[in-house]
Amino acid sequence: MSAGSGEWRTEVAELRAMQPRHILFLCVANSSRSPMAEGEEVCPVFLGKAHRVHWGFPDPTAVTGTEEIHINAFRSVRDELLRRLKVLFGHGEET
Repeated sequence: MSAGSGEWRTEVAELRAMQPRHILFLCVANSSRSPMAEGEEVCPVFLGKAHRVHWGFPDPTAVTGTEEIHINAFRSVRDELLRRLKVLFGHGEET
């Protein structure tokens, strides 16, 4: 699945209904987004059946400009990940 601007809310509703116990974050080139989502934990072996969801985020390492602009790019991705995960696990706005 890919998540457009509001599509992620539908995917969150589907995921919440599944009551997931584990989430594995992956990132193209593993540059920054999946390590941010994982909280830098060691990547586990994942042998179970998976439900795949794609939440595309801009790559903050690709942002150019001042240090403040660069830091804000990372914060923006971090904040959006946090918002979506709070909704997924019922600690944020409801879908």
